[in-house]
Amino acid sequence: MDFGAGEPDFDTPDNIKRAAEAAMRAGKTKYTSTGGTRELQQAIIDFYARQFAAKYEYNEVMATSGGKQRSSMPS
Repeated sequence: MDFGAGEPDFDTPDNIKRAAEAAMRAGKTKYTSTGGTRELQQAIIDFYARQFAAKYEYNEVMATSGGKQRSSMPS
């Protein structure tokens, strides 16, 4: 899959479109903290627990758009 142009060469899957619509209707249209939402952090924590039996805390998990951001983790 070539991401060189910055986007995939296929349409966005319907389940993602529906999730995006539901999120917008729920008012989730603002910027989040640099470290990601608690919901996303928890999903990452749960994934690593299931896949690797690893235990992480919120202050150890970030989901950023790049590597240069500093943490402004939600409290």
